[in-house]
Amino acid sequence: MVPDLDVVAIEIDRLGPPLDRDNEDNVVMDLMIHDLDILLSLIDDDVTSLSAVAHDDRHATAQFKFENDSVATLTASRVTQQKIRQLSLTALSCRVNVDFISQSVEIHRRSFPEYVEADGDIRHRHESVVERPIVETGEPLKAELASFVEAAETGTEPVVTPEAALEVLALLQEIEADALEEPQTVAP
Repeated sequence: MVPDLDVVAIEIDRLGPPLDRDNEDNVVMDLMIHDLDILLSLIDDDVTSLSAVAHDDRHATAQFKFENDSVATLTASRVTQQKIRQLSLTALSCRVNVDFISQSVEIHRRSFPEYVEADGDIRHRHESVVERPIVETGEPLKAELASFVEAAETGTEPVVTPEAALEVLALLQEIEADALEEPQTVAP
């Protein structure tokens, strides 16, 4: 569906409460890595600018601009008291909302604002078409790992290629450097 869309913006949120397990990885490496992989699979263009901010190593936001002028914002958090896994894609022809927890997709198209006269009053109404395609459900991380094992056993290419993984890791390092590194103090 996405290759046919003129993407304007993408927002991805992967938020949740503090972990009940030991994890030495920061929120960028632990959570944002998944969404960066998704983002780069949706926008097949070069990143022209990147900025990131963080509240310690448990909450981070990264903003991207791509060569085709589309923009994206990724937020990852381990301090949000609600578990959220969502993607919103704004295109010229529609808006796509994905809920990764319920594994559901909604596509909002053809918004029609109009004024309607009823009983001498003029009222405004706004109608749109909402498509809810049936999507294959399952555990995405399990499928990705199964693809890797199959590729190792058979010599086929995995779902996530080594080149794609290296591109994600390079951008993650830029995000970490921008958001998590201690700022340099300037002597007076």
